[in-house]
Amino acid sequence: LEFKVGDANDLDIPDSSCDMVVSLEIIEHLADYQQFIEELHRILRTRGTLVISTPNGRLAGQNPYHIVEFTADEIRTVLEGWFTNVRLYGQDLKSPLGIMRQKTEVFLSKIIPKPIKELIPERLRQGSPDREAGCIVESGVENCMCLIAVCTK
Repeated sequence: LEFKVGDANDLDIPDSSCDMVVSLEIIEHLADYQQFIEELHRILRTRGTLVISTPNGRLAGQNPYHIVEFTADEIRTVLEGWFTNVRLYGQDLKSPLGIMRQKTEVFLSKIIPKPIKELIPERLRQGSPDREAGCIVESGVENCMCLIAVCTK
């Protein structure tokens, strides 16, 4: 596992070198978001997975740091221009904050490939009955505050 700091639109990462890329709450801050998506696509291997999140532009309100805000349909359309398979989820913020964080951790642990999953601390890999309900949804995403897309090449 490696972390790098750099220009999101000009990543210093070789072509087709990543099995998974996770981008949380970045795309809305970029004027050239298409270039960003192109870069993410470029560095992913064939059948690689992108997990990307952004606030729902329909519900987010004015944020002076957001250059663009996407609705569920808009982010899906952008991603479908680059990826073969796009599944869109919503983060249901009606749950208490602590439960919401736990549910997100469990959701991500379910989609992360096994070699990467083994790097996640054990306490985050284990679910419990109260972690399985309600925070990440696949229907009604247009009414969720946060949109999460899981895309494969």
